[in-house]
Amino acid sequence: MVLMMNATTPKRMDAKFRGRCTACGDYFPAGTPILWSREAGAKHADACPAPAVGPATASAPEIPVATIAAFLTAATARGLKAPKARFLAPGGGEVRLHMAGHGTRYPGAVQVKVNRSWVGRIGADSRVAGPLASNTALLTALDVIAADPAAAAKAYGALMGACSFCGKALTDAGSVEVGYGPVCAAHYGLPHKAKGTPDLAPVVALDTPMPVDETRQAEYEAELVAAVGPEAAAEILRGTDTAVDTMRRFDVEQPPYEEGVIAEDRQQFGDDDDDRTPGVDDAPEWTRRAELFFE
Repeated sequence: MVLMMNATTPKRMDAKFRGRCTACGDYFPAGTPILWSREAGAKHADACPAPAVGPATASAPEIPVATIAAFLTAATARGLKAPKARFLAPGGGEVRLHMAGHGTRYPGAVQVKVNRSWVGRIGADSRVAGPLASNTALLTALDVIAADPAAAAKAYGALMGACSFCGKALTDAGSVEVGYGPVCAAHYGLPHKAKGTPDLAPVVALDTPMPVDETRQAEYEAELVAAVGPEAAAEILRGTDTAVDTMRRFDVEQPPYEEGVIAEDRQQFGDDDDDRTPGVDDAPEWTRRAELFFE
C-alpha cells in the first residue's frame, strides 16, 4: 500500500531562495532549513531565532516649560496674539522663544530660535524635540531661563540695552533695570517703575590741552632759550600750546641725545659748515629736530 502525504503536512527542506518566516516575521537566507506547505507557507524548521536586541533609545531631554509658558502667555489675556521673548544665547546672540497657538501642529509648545534660525521646540509635556535636543549648552541656558524668566529678561536688557520682548532700545533707567519697557510691562503684567533717562557724564575732548605744571614749564623754556637762543626758542614755541607739550612730544618720540646721533646725521647729510645753523646744530638732538619740525 502506498501512503499519500497530506497536502497540508509541512515539508522539510532547505530554502532555495531568501524568504520570510510566517511564524516570527524575520527573513531567512537561501539554504536555511524550513518547513513549507502550500497553505501555511514557509517557516523556520527549527525554533525561530530570538529577536535582536538593539541599543536602548535615549529618552528626550526635558525643560520645565511651565514657567516659560506662564511668562509668555500672561500677555495673551491682555490682547497680545503672539507673545514672545528674547534672552541671551550661549556664545553670543539671542534665544527667541514664542508660544505655538491652538491652531498649530504643536499647541502649547514653546518654539525655540537662535537669532532667526529654528533649533527646536519644548513640548507641552516639557520634552525637547529637534536639533535642540543635542545642544547641551543651549539646553543649559534654557534651564536657567525656565528657573527665573524675569531674571533672564533683566540680564538680556542690561547687556543688549533692548527690551526682552519687543527688542526696542531701552532709554529709561527703570526699563534697563528690569529688561523691558513700560508698554511691554503692561502687556505681560510685570512690574515697572520709570526712573528717567540719566544724564551722560561730560567727556573731555581729545584736543583739550593737558594741565600745565608751571614750574616745569619755566624750566623747559629756560632750557630751550639756553640751547638755541631767545629768537630760535620763540620760533620753536610759536604755534604750539606750551613748551611742555613740545618737550613731552620730543622726549617720548626721540631717543636720548647722544653724540653718535649728530655724527650719523652729518655722515648722511654732509657736514658742510655753511649748511649748519650756529647754536642749533650744536644743540642737543631734540632741539635740532624741533627746529626742523617747525620750519
